[in-house]
Amino acid sequence: MVFSCTFLNASGVATEPTTTKLFVREEIDGTELYWDKVPTTPSGMNALSGTTTVTMTFVCRKAERLTGHWVGAGNGVNQTKVETFFVKHSSVQSIDPP
Repeated sequence: MVFSCTFLNASGVATEPTTTKLFVREEIDGTELYWDKVPTTPSGMNALSGTTTVTMTFVCRKAERLTGHWVGAGNGVNQTKVETFFVKHSSVQSIDPP
């Protein structure tokens, strides 16, 4: 799954914020992970990439309902975005061999 956010300034122009954060929450059991471009990356996870459009490819073992909360601030940007992914188990390939 790819979480992505394009940050815009007050004029609607794509701008790199000075602070970029992403919180990913697994809504079934409440597990939450945190990314920051400073960088803070959870162990074993992909880092955030990009400047004005920031992405993170998330590989998970428990694909249920995932919510990503983006926060961008500074350099004329004051923006939040929420992305929710609902995953049908029949559409998920096994990460571990049977």
